[in-house]
Amino acid sequence: MAILIGTTAADSLTGTMGPDLIKGLAGDDVLIGRGGPDTVWGGEGGNLLVGGAGDDVLYGGFPTSPFMPFGNLGDTLRAGAGDDRADGGAGNDLIFGGVGNDTLLGAIGGDTVHGGAGDDYLIGGVNDIRFSGVSDDDLLTSGAGNDIILGNRGDDTIRGGPGDDSIEGGLGDDLLDGGAGSDLLAGGEGADTFLFRTWQRGENVIADFEVGVDRVVLLGPTAGEAWVMADELDGVAGTRLGWSGGPGQVFLAGVADATLEQLLG
Repeated sequence: MAILIGTTAADSLTGTMGPDLIKGLAGDDVLIGRGGPDTVWGGEGGNLLVGGAGDDVLYGGFPTSPFMPFGNLGDTLRAGAGDDRADGGAGNDLIFGGVGNDTLLGAIGGDTVHGGAGDDYLIGGVNDIRFSGVSDDDLLTSGAGNDIILGNRGDDTIRGGPGDDSIEGGLGDDLLDGGAGSDLLAGGEGADTFLFRTWQRGENVIADFEVGVDRVVLLGPTAGEAWVMADELDGVAGTRLGWSGGPGQVFLAGVADATLEQLLG
């Protein structure tokens, strides 16, 4: 294994075609893994990390003290062709998946995370801004904050966290779970499933529910006591779905005269 360690200045380090350990230390570094299963640590600066062809592990920062577990500036992480793991650490990071089946973690900060062409697992942290899958069947999970999550192609599972999230499934038969908060959900094309928990608060909106194609799933002790009524929201006619004993509701924009049986499928 080749070991490349930078300086406290702005370094440019390129690995070998075999397995490498690359550490940038401080400074705004450019670290490239090339071939082989590489481990790349960015350090304290605002870094660019590129995985290369192997199954790589990319960290936006590395431990510098018990009080600063990761580098705190914004990094750019680009996974390569393998099945990579990219962890942005602290800071406002920009993370891109590659061709393989990647695990992408936003961690702490306002991050932007884009999945690549494989079956990716995207995990957000606190105050993440945007997640997006590209193709295949992605699992996208956000953290706290008001997030924007885009599924794109494939049968995606998208789970929002605490906060008022905007989630779009894209193509495919997607599962959309907004989590806690007042969320805006759009399944896109395909037969989509919208999941809500009856004990969670939130005034949720489904923008493109298609009766007879999509369905709503309610989880919780009052799920069997649901009701529907015609309603209007911001001048848009639709149907409101609620349940007794729970604090949340769902407004289905543009859906008229739908029965409970049609919505729950």
